[in-house]
Amino acid sequence: MKVILYSPAGYPHGRRLLGVIEKMIPKHLLVVFNMITALSQGLKGPLSDTVLVLCPSSKEEVRELGALREPICDVRTILILPDGDRETIAGGHRFQPRFLTVPTPDFKDVSKVLGKMLHLKG
Repeated sequence: MKVILYSPAGYPHGRRLLGVIEKMIPKHLLVVFNMITALSQGLKGPLSDTVLVLCPSSKEEVRELGALREPICDVRTILILPDGDRETIAGGHRFQPRFLTVPTPDFKDVSKVLGKMLHLKG
């Protein structure tokens, strides 16, 4: 099973999240996108054996990612929202993610959920 991570280049939460995910799975099973246009292209093809982790850095990015809701509607998705604002959370729920959260210092909640999705022991 592969993991697709989207986080904009230079986003501190995204860098920390990447480090957490890299400790969980082999690098060849991880595909990282830093631009929404590249992610859109990367989502073409079979995604049945994929977990998508989205870590946008702003409300604007959450809105931009909304254009991808159709191709990812059947993909197991973890969405890490940039803030806990009501509008942002409402926008996040439109993705129908398996797990929705905001950044935390260690991303323990995300690693537990991702581990279960990937059927990892521990």
